[in-house]
Amino acid sequence: MIAFLAAELGDWRKRHMRKTVCLAAAFLALAGLIGPLQPLILALASTLIFIAAAWSEGLNPPSESGFRVDPQTFPAKSADISAGKALSSLALWIGLIFALSPILAASAIAWGIPAGTTLLCLLCWLSAYLLASSINFLSKLLFARTEGLVGLSLYSLWLFSSFFSAGLEPTNPFIQIRGILKLEGGRAPIACICAEMGAAAAVFACAALVLGFKKGRSRDA
Repeated sequence: MIAFLAAELGDWRKRHMRKTVCLAAAFLALAGLIGPLQPLILALASTLIFIAAAWSEGLNPPSESGFRVDPQTFPAKSADISAGKALSSLALWIGLIFALSPILAASAIAWGIPAGTTLLCLLCWLSAYLLASSINFLSKLLFARTEGLVGLSLYSLWLFSSFFSAGLEPTNPFIQIRGILKLEGGRAPIACICAEMGAAAAVFACAALVLGFKKGRSRDA
């Protein structure tokens, strides 16, 4: 698990860190000019940044499997690889939070956002990031040649449909953020955030099963 975690983080640092951090900071700074530093605009922009960053982890793959660090050939157990992927996603999210924190902190201070509200926003962004990352990981295992487009299509369909479905609406991270930050006081979507984190854990577990099956087939071939 630790070996795959280190390999994933090293790979991301070499290929994506500078570009991702610079683009994310520039996009958030641009959003900060509207308002200025309006918390809801910055929070919605941050939600988009974290979802996009989760999907960018596996871009520009040189291998047919869709990974530079190929989990199908990595010398570790499937469960350890999937757990390492989950931990690397968590570490990358923390890194992005630190990179974006000056703008977000300035907005929270300028507008007097309570600490509890800030914590809820962080949890919302984390759940959105982990869910997108887990679906991306599983999608690339199941449909290697599509570069994760199948998972991205399903994830996008869920996001857009939740804007028009009362049942799915509470699960949408953009709607959650709006509910947390709207001035009249929104209902804290703690249950939905926890459910999304649980769903992300379940998807990572499914990825471990799929990876174990693929590794078994490779050994038998």
